[in-house]
Amino acid sequence: MRFLNKLERKYHKYAIHNLMKYVAIGMGIVFVFGQINPDVIDLLSFSPKLIMEGQVWRLITFTFVPRTMHPIWIIFSLLIMYFFGKVLEENWGAFKFNLYYFIGSISTILAGITVELVLKLTTGDWIAVPLTNYYIYMTLLLAVAQVLPDYEIRVYFILPVKLKYIGWIYGGILAFEFITGSIGLRIIIAFSVLNFFIFFGTDLIKSIRSIGRKKRHVSSIQVNRGKRKVSSGEKVIQVAFHCCEVCGKTEKDDPNLEFRYCSKCEGRHEYCSNHIFNHTHKKE
Repeated sequence: MRFLNKLERKYHKYAIHNLMKYVAIGMGIVFVFGQINPDVIDLLSFSPKLIMEGQVWRLITFTFVPRTMHPIWIIFSLLIMYFFGKVLEENWGAFKFNLYYFIGSISTILAGITVELVLKLTTGDWIAVPLTNYYIYMTLLLAVAQVLPDYEIRVYFILPVKLKYIGWIYGGILAFEFITGSIGLRIIIAFSVLNFFIFFGTDLIKSIRSIGRKKRHVSSIQVNRGKRKVSSGEKVIQVAFHCCEVCGKTEKDDPNLEFRYCSKCEGRHEYCSNHIFNHTHKKE
């Protein structure tokens, strides 16, 4: 993120504040005209062939084409999209959010052009590949799930679900589509989620490594707890109530050790007096 910070210091004055508000308004206008004349949607949709013939407005207007044309669902769709954009802008600032959104849009455009050029070269004909703004706004959801993982939203106004779980579900859907989809769909997905991995790739790698370390640490604690010399015929094994998560020692190993829970770790994590001030704080 250092590179992004440098860009922000240099170009922050060019940022569009409340960007998602303008996008939502643009979608609302397209929705209204689409209800009056459905041909408007086709006129604004993405098409590399028509773009190369001079209809360059499609490079921008496809981002304003609504995901649904249902009068009720469009309201919820725009509100959710605006909420995601507002959350990200409040946490990152206008410049970084602009960068995230425009990287997603530009990479999606490049993906669509790449796929159709490949098909043109292999088949000799222009084959229209359906390309929408779906993955652009999908990455907004994934980003919000990273920024506010424990924030609860009510699905259908009934079921409370934390954003991190919704992010995992949609992340799984993207992975499934990438694995099972055609080469064209794989290219589109890979390009479209580029912004997410630019912003969160390092954090995801650290998180995966942390999970691995935690599993190895828990295994070592269980092994240490199980190391008790019991003479032949002995059936009673004393159970320890305290265990240091760093060294694995219990009050049975050293009666003089004191054990405390760390107030700076998230969750309940116990350490001995030798490691209460000498450990890496846990994040749930």
